[in-house]
Amino acid sequence: FRISQVKKLIQKRCVEYKTPDKPRDKLMHDLVQYSMNFANDSMQTSLCLQFDAEKIALACVYLGGHFAKVRPTQGKTWVSALEITDVEAMASISVQILELLSEKKGANQELFKIIRSDLDKMRSTSRPPPPGASARPPPPRGRTPPPPRSPPGPPKPPPPDAKRPRHH
Repeated sequence: FRISQVKKLIQKRCVEYKTPDKPRDKLMHDLVQYSMNFANDSMQTSLCLQFDAEKIALACVYLGGHFAKVRPTQGKTWVSALEITDVEAMASISVQILELLSEKKGANQELFKIIRSDLDKMRSTSRPPPPGASARPPPPRGRTPPPPRSPPGPPKPPPPDAKRPRHH
């Protein structure tokens, strides 16, 4: 689990309580406790078959931060504070854990809505260009780009008069 990541966030003062009245010395305990709870909850899903442990751990810290009422400092987002490189994976993991928990009695539905909204914002700001937009630079002027390759299809049947090998 990423306890070292949590320690680093706290030591560098990258996170703080949303309300200033909470003592900072409880920050480590609260964030680790909530994160570990989410990690344990993730064991009831198939996440470990879909994603590597580090991505699951980052999503657990992200969710733990919301539940511990912690936020990144210095205008950072959770993506930058946790150095998340695969936002889609983190969002998918978070949603799967939230869906598991939303079925439990007493689940904080309002907080779930806030987290889902945050995840939607993260996804929209990290999406690749739409399918029509090319990630490659345009070809130099005066040259025409090669035609697109057609995807391989099923093999063509042989002509009816072709000799077929006989199997004995």
